[in-house]
Amino acid sequence: MRTGADDGVLLGAVGAYDWNGAVLKETSAGKLIPLRESYLKEFPDELKNHAAYLGYTVTSVVSSRQGRVYVAGAPRFNHTGKVILFTMHSNRSLTIHQALRGQQVMKGESGAGTDGRGVPPPTSERETAVLKAAKLSGFQIAIGSYFGSEITSVDINGDGVTDVLLVGAPMYFSEGRERGKVYVYELRQNRFVYNGTLKDSHSYQNARFGSSIASVRDLNQDSFDDVVVGAPLEDNHAGAIYIFHGFRGSILKTPKQETQELLGRLWFGIFFRPLTGTDSSLSRPCFP
Repeated sequence: MRTGADDGVLLGAVGAYDWNGAVLKETSAGKLIPLRESYLKEFPDELKNHAAYLGYTVTSVVSSRQGRVYVAGAPRFNHTGKVILFTMHSNRSLTIHQALRGQQVMKGESGAGTDGRGVPPPTSERETAVLKAAKLSGFQIAIGSYFGSEITSVDINGDGVTDVLLVGAPMYFSEGRERGKVYVYELRQNRFVYNGTLKDSHSYQNARFGSSIASVRDLNQDSFDDVVVGAPLEDNHAGAIYIFHGFRGSILKTPKQETQELLGRLWFGIFFRPLTGTDSSLSRPCFP
């Protein structure tokens, strides 16, 4: 991700620190790699074996008070997922301004015996016992919604300040399916505040809505930028994309249009980015 007015490119390194993940910045003067200790406030040592995948996706936001702030997702953190907003310093330290946390820990893929919401287990031994009991009960368990695997910042009115941060959780389990969810956070002063989720199709299928999210230039010519969201497994894996319009500093949560793949290709909407603009998701790894 290019860091805008700053000198450099922000990169994620999901395999660093035993797959707990990290970020680094490439500049003309060399690499800036934060120390392991910089992450401990939000990624404590007792959870270091959980493979958080910090840096799975990275972007940045702009606040009128703080200027440019970096954002990184850790979709496997404690099985719920986490997103951190931070600034980097030349002494290899980080200041973490805010952390956004996912909701879902466990989900039964067959739908039996679970409502899909889950409660964070207090210890790894407890987690093991729950998984064992679920297996004996005859249904499969998947861990987490992959909250933070996709992040997009949106400047809706084009004033240079971020209005909305969108966080995808494409494996969010609902209505007996991996339906997916996109969380909306609005910038208020210098913090992002949760303001609901975007609405997808009512067909309750394994769509993985939120696998890709992009801010796009004003599509309906109302002077507000818009958002496109991919659901690559919708309609029996044919895929679909949803268009959401921006309006007065926020995103309208009901899609204006749903576009399905008509060319017979699978997983339409798994990845895209605008041809113009500054949205940051240039690439994304494919880890389990």
